[in-house]
Amino acid sequence: MRKSIFLAVMSLVAILAVACGSGNTPANGAKAGNGAGNGAGSGAGNGAGGGNGAACSGGDTTGGGTATKSDPYALYKKVGRSWTTKSVMTIAGMPDPMISYTKMEVLSQNDKGAKVKMTTMDKDKKETYSADQDIPFTVVDTPACTGTTAPKMTEETIKVAAGEFECYVVESEAGGVKSKSWSSKKYPGLSVKMETDTMKMELVEFKD
Repeated sequence: MRKSIFLAVMSLVAILAVACGSGNTPANGAKAGNGAGNGAGSGAGNGAGGGNGAACSGGDTTGGGTATKSDPYALYKKVGRSWTTKSVMTIAGMPDPMISYTKMEVLSQNDKGAKVKMTTMDKDKKETYSADQDIPFTVVDTPACTGTTAPKMTEETIKVAAGEFECYVVESEAGGVKSKSWSSKKYPGLSVKMETDTMKMELVEFKD
């Protein structure tokens, strides 16, 4: 039973890591926000998981947050660059938290896009899944917010296991679940840290 739950969770982490790693289709400038990604899963897909800026235009940037324009695909424009996140998830009924790692590595890139390898690992860093993913360098306009309030965005410099990063900070709540995420200002789409009631994610390695 425990093994089946672990495999199910790892599958979820892998799916969310894809959303997180790709940054989905970034909007203009630093408002690139990965969908549900580096969200409740690996935890953090930029979106609820750490997207730079609000998911739609008009986000509240009080408290120092600014949505300055930057290259939404800067993270993927250096072959060999890699980053690894550690996720710790608490599951009701299980005595120990589920620990997993997700590594992303840029295999190749040109002016049209990049190819990235995603690898998920268990708590002992043994590979559980890997797949290559194409990241097209496509930018779309930021949609206007309708019928909802964009999450509040601030800025903060934080230290994690991978080093010190200047981040956009987004706090949000969905379905009664509160989340707080930190995503890199320099590299839109790079989730640095995320916290919810049941999950914590942190960038533990960044190789440039």
